[in-house]
Amino acid sequence: FPASTSRSSTSLAKLSGGLRTRMVTEISGESGTGKTQICMQLMLQALLPPSKRGLQGGSYYISTHKSMSEVRFDELKESYCTRYAKILTPKIVESGITIAHLTDKNKDELMLYVDDLKRKLEAKENIRVLIIDSITAVCYSFVGEANTIDHFERAKFLLALVNMVKKLAHQYKLVVVIINNTVGDVDKTPYSGQVNIPALGTLWANSINQRLFLSRYHRRDSIKRSMEVVFSPLLAQSKVEFGIAPEGVVESCLLYTSPSPRDLSTSRMPSSACKKKKKKKKK
Repeated sequence: FPASTSRSSTSLAKLSGGLRTRMVTEISGESGTGKTQICMQLMLQALLPPSKRGLQGGSYYISTHKSMSEVRFDELKESYCTRYAKILTPKIVESGITIAHLTDKNKDELMLYVDDLKRKLEAKENIRVLIIDSITAVCYSFVGEANTIDHFERAKFLLALVNMVKKLAHQYKLVVVIINNTVGDVDKTPYSGQVNIPALGTLWANSINQRLFLSRYHRRDSIKRSMEVVFSPLLAQSKVEFGIAPEGVVESCLLYTSPSPRDLSTSRMPSSACKKKKKKKKK
């Protein structure tokens, strides 16, 4: 399901229709790229009916590193409740979104919350979205003395976690979003134009279903952000530039798209297409 705004279709909608149920989607990027912003909007969007491109269900949000900005969430909540006044009220939002915050930031506490979600689903609570923000913070517990990483134990934990959430996603038709941070690329190989790449290595990358990569950069004295589909069994490799407004994430322009796995006839749109569209509008 894609998020939507009153100003335009958002990045998720532009990238071949948004997030799918029964899949684990990773959203990775450096700090300040808009990862948590997108998560907050997804939770609000999920409360809407399918006719409004929602799931008509609640969300279970697990924060592993810091509390979500209540000020920013209240701003988005007010915007959604105003825009969809006949559907959403503050009470519906509060009852439809569960926010859990890890105090010890370790794997055992995270798994306890996933078990809690499982019990709620078994009790037929209407939850359609699971968000873990972020998986990287929990994995810091595997760093020992002299910054050594227990790769074996970390791999066991990651596989156990992703297998568990995949089963829940498939059984209860959940959208699962897991936030990941970035690390420096020791080979200095640019990744989507960056020298930083998603953390947790190849094993983790092979465990998730699809990866979206967020970037933040300066252009003409303003901050720009982009979202790229790195890999996915359903979405085309695409990249879209987006902005963050008071009402949420807004799409700016599609930078490129390649043929999707489902439609190899889709043409590629170069980044210059955005400029051409703007010129036409001026005429």
